Amino acid sequence: MSVFTRVKNLFGRSKDGRSHAASSAISDVKKYIDKINGVEIHRFSDYDSYLKAGSDKIWATFKAMDIIANNVSSTPFNVFDKASGEETTDDGLISLLQNPNPYDSWEEILYLWSFHMKLVGNAYWVKDNMDMRGRPESLYPLIPSYVRPVADKNTKVSAYIYQVNGTTITFDPEEIIHFKRPHPNDSIMGIGDIEPAESLFNDFINRNVFNEKFIENGASPSGILIKKKEVHDQEEWERVKKKWNSQYSGKANSGKTAWLNGEWDYVRLGLSARDMQDIEKQQTNMKNIFIQHGVPLSIIGIEGAANYATARQDRINFRRDTVLPLVRMLASKLNRKLLPAFDLNLKFGFELSGLVDVEQVVKDYMPVVEAGGMTLNELRVKCGLPETDNPMHDQYFIGANRIPLEMAGLANPEQSELDKITNLLKKQ
Repeated sequence: MSVFTRVKNLFGRSKDGRSHAASSAISDVKKYIDKINGVEIHRFSDYDSYLKAGSDKIWATFKAMDIIANNVSSTPFNVFDKASGEETTDDGLISLLQNPNPYDSWEEILYLWSFHMKLVGNAYWVKDNMDMRGRPESLYPLIPSYVRPVADKNTKVSAYIYQVNGTTITFDPEEIIHFKRPHPNDSIMGIGDIEPAESLFNDFINRNVFNEKFIENGASPSGILIKKKEVHDQEEWERVKKKWNSQYSGKANSGKTAWLNGEWDYVRLGLSARDMQDIEKQQTNMKNIFIQHGVPLSIIGIEGAANYATARQDRINFRRDTVLPLVRMLASKLNRKLLPAFDLNLKFGFELSGLVDVEQVVKDYMPVVEAGGMTLNELRVKCGLPETDNPMHDQYFIGANRIPLEMAGLANPEQSELDKITNLLKKQ
């Protein structure tokens, strides 16, 4: 049965917690603080909360993910024969990669894949309607928060359970391509950017929420007015509360000085504007979020963009340290879990041009080429360029020609001239 047929009517939010750790219960203290402040304190609890951070809660995270995903999805990919180096002519495989399923393009599932890998460290593709050789008709991306791998002591994973709104679908391991960024403390699940830095992201979200509530409450801290002498007249009491709210609450009354007749005590429950609206802290959090995602600030346009040399190096570092590892993970997994079903000699590759600093590679390896330790074709591969059919590019050369400075610019000098120069140098 097609995976689309199995899941087409399943919509909603996953109620599963993080698959590799149980979600912790919210304490009574937190509930009480949430209630008296009217603001829920944000805590990450599962993969769904991680995904929301990149699509709903934190604008800096979405911006970083968008830049990374656009770079990954725009990287040129190809499938070629490992022996001949020629691109495949398998129409079925080419069609599958160009149109993975009737609803998503290759660029779209790569864009989504990049978000999943960076936010939660796991991404899942279903190989749908496989034939006897294991060749799928379509590839469907799954939402990681709905997926739970079933651990097995012998095979590591015995099944993948996809659960939404109480409905469960079980996939065999052969049906799933599980991409992951290796977790140092979990042999099955991967690790994303948010999990090791939850406190950073929580702080960013909570500050924004409190600031919004602060403005909503008239730019004054939430608190309690306590009258020292008890009021027995309920109508009078309601009139006092109504008068206070009309004169001192709301945005229109922001900044007013309250004048109270009688003995009152004011107890502040929330944080002050000075505590919560710390611009410098917010900016620091924002910068740290971009750093955690591996996106230099000059690429975002926050700082350093005016310095061409710095911005250029930042972009090189970004492609090398953030984009390239993701692309390599994608290629490596597809070479193991997808292409062998079509042809064991095929390899999924990508163009390194633009992902590596060609100028720096040439500086690093040219001395090796000139010393006879590397061929020109090997250097081309390091630069992200395809090998050529020129047999001279597979030969080893050594730069042994050394001429005196006095001979520079001479074309085919006579032997007598060379002897004169040599004798002159000997006398010196």
